[in-house]
Amino acid sequence: MTLKKNYTNFADLFNDVIAVPDSLDLTIPNLQVDPTTAVGTRLTVVGTVNGVFTGKAVSPSGSSQIYDFKWQAVQTDDGRDYIQSSTDHDTIQFTVEVLPKIPLDPNDTTGGIEMIKIHVHKTWVGNTGNEAIVEIYRDSELIRTATLTSANNWRQVFEFLPKFDFCRKCHHLPSQRT
Repeated sequence: MTLKKNYTNFADLFNDVIAVPDSLDLTIPNLQVDPTTAVGTRLTVVGTVNGVFTGKAVSPSGSSQIYDFKWQAVQTDDGRDYIQSSTDHDTIQFTVEVLPKIPLDPNDTTGGIEMIKIHVHKTWVGNTGNEAIVEIYRDSELIRTATLTSANNWRQVFEFLPKFDFCRKCHHLPSQRT
């Protein structure tokens, strides 16, 4: 992470820092799994997200102040890995499960298309609603829907979704409306 610009005015730096949201979305691009990995295997990546910012602020009168900020991210309930304990607030992790390839047709010799699961867990902030509707879209086409309630512990697993189209672009995007 880098600063947007070289700052000479502390007020500009302060305003830019407080304009950044408190939560950070982490994307893991081009994740690949060894094709010999057994179906059903769960692979988990665990890591840390932290940063350091040091600087010197100088006032118009010439006085200066040294700043040394350090931060470490923690996992929020909304981003918690589906196999992670609800009491674990320190670990940042991501788990994938290897699913079988399903042939497109009986004459398919390519080994089929890779399938994925999408695990959804709704965590309410503030007042709890009665239900949350989760929709899975392929491009603009609705392909799966689930209603999350307290009866299903606000969770749903969407299984056997094709991971890529023929251009190898991921196209499953969960959408939620409450």
